[in-house]
Formats: sequence, structure tokens, C-alpha cells
Amino acid sequence: AAGVLYALHRTGAPVPEEWTDWLAAAALRRDPAEAGGLFDGLPGTALVLTLLGRAEQGRELWDRAMSTASPAPSADLFTGRAGIALAALRMARASDGPEPGTRLIDTALSTARDLDLLARGEEVDGMRLPESAGLLRGLSGAALLHLELHALTGEDWLREAARTAVGREAGHLVTLDDGTLQVRDGGRNLLYLNQGSSGVALVAQAYTARHEDPALDALIPGVRKGCAMEFVREPGLFMGRAGLVATAGQLSPDGRRGPEVLASVRNLTWHLLADEDRLLVPGATLRRCSADLATGAAGLLLSLDFLSGATDATAKSGLLDLLTLG
Repeated sequence: AAGVLYALHRTGAPVPEEWTDWLAAAALRRDPAEAGGLFDGLPGTALVLTLLGRAEQGRELWDRAMSTASPAPSADLFTGRAGIALAALRMARASDGPEPGTRLIDTALSTARDLDLLARGEEVDGMRLPESAGLLRGLSGAALLHLELHALTGEDWLREAARTAVGREAGHLVTLDDGTLQVRDGGRNLLYLNQGSSGVALVAQAYTARHEDPALDALIPGVRKGCAMEFVREPGLFMGRAGLVATAGQLSPDGRRGPEVLASVRNLTWHLLADEDRLLVPGATLRRCSADLATGAAGLLLSLDFLSGATDATAKSGLLDLLTLG
């Protein structure tokens, strides 16, 4: 539900107060000892409530979760410490007073230091290195956290940490016979935002927008080509066409309305199901329709709204902000 309300909010659609009331009440009923992360738990819900104008409820939920839950063992953005730290940073930006914001930023910086140690090959108690690469399931989320903290503080170690993390992600990429650059994961080659090269390229682009790096620049064309491929099995944002076409629009030198991007947008119609005046979106595995952010209609709404926006007014990291509850 938090993802659906977030998508409505970010696209300018009305969010009924009773829906937000329901979200807050449901989150407070959840066991805070099982807090989860940015996309699967209370930290993400607290951030969404804050973005929806419920800062007091969001902070109450955040404090409740952080005071009870054990530190997440994962380092990733989806359910792990990178995502929780990024949520803390975003909560700090929305904070009314200096003291809560300072504590949240300190939390994010402490996690960023641990993530940097992990990316450099050192052991960090209670935290494991992601096994693959991608925005949500790899170290690309840690690199994004480091970049955002560097923009806030100017501390150079954070820029170096971002480069280390995204460089480690690049080590998972392989060039296929068709010229696309994808994450090799066992016997699979992956492009997706959840796990795959599209998210790595988005963070690489965000890095090179601020710091010259020809090696990272060289990753982008092969990923962009893959994101515009004709056949994609599922329509969703994190593991399907909606995420890939949004990434293609972000990476393309022709902008969000280039010919390859528009062709892929048209191909979204292959997936959709008409039901009277509604368009339904098949979710993960295509066995049922979904409204959620990761696999369903909310994700398509967010992707299409991004692609229909002005191409010159948004910074290069604009899609990353949108994807990560910014």
C-alpha cells in the first residue's frame, strides 16, 4: 500500500486521507522487531508517511522500528542497511527541527562507513556482502547513499566510497554477443533494476555527472541498448519493461522521447489487460494482476509519468530519486 500511495503522490494524483490513515494504522500494528527495510518494511513506510505530510506519524513509526529491530544483515537497498540509511537521510531532509535531522544524518553516515568497509573487502560484524549486482539487490544502493551524503557533506571519502562500490558492481557485468552489457548471475544474464545492469548504469551516470570517470561512462551505451530490447517477459518496474524503459529514457542521449524509448513504451500494450475503463497489469510470474510499486500498476504509473516529463528540467539522477522514494 505504501508504494501505491507514493506513486499517486509523486505523479500528482490525489491521495485520499482515509487511505493514508489506513497505512499509518496498519504500520503501527506491525511487529517492530521485524521492521524490514526501505521497500519491504517500516523504514520505507515511515518515509512515505512523511512525504504524504504525516511527519509526526512517520517519525513515531521510525523511532519505534529503530529502537526495537536488530540491524539488518543485508547491505542492499531493498531490505538492507543501505536502504534504511537512505531512508534516514530522506527523513532528515523532511525534518522540521535541527536535532532530529542531525541524528538521522549521523545514522546514515555511520552505515555508510560500514558499507564502505564491506565494499573494500573488510569484514563488518553482522553484515553480508550482496552476492550479485543491481540497484536494489547489489552494492549500487550503497554507492547511491555515498553519493547523496557526499553532496550533503562534501566529505571526499564518501565520493571515493561511491566509486569503490560502483566499481565492484561493474565487476559483475559482461558484454553479450548482441552488444548489451548485463549482470552475470550464475547461468543468467540480467538487466533489471532489482538485480541487473540497468541500476548499475543509473548510479554510474549519477557519479559521472559530478566526477569525470571514462571507465564508468563506457558502461552506459551497452546497458542502454539492452534496456530498449523488444522482448521483455514482465511489465513491472523492478523486474520488467517499465523499469527498463524508464532507465533507457534516463540514459539516452535523445532524452525520454527518443525513438527506442517510444517503441518500448508502445510495447507496454502487449502486457496490459482491459477491464471496462481500467487497464490491469499482470504482476510477477504473470499469474495475477498487481497494483503494487514493484510489479504492478503503481510502478507503471511512476515510469510513464517520468517518461512524459520535461527532458531538460530534471537532473540526471532524477530517476534514481523517483525509484528510491526521494
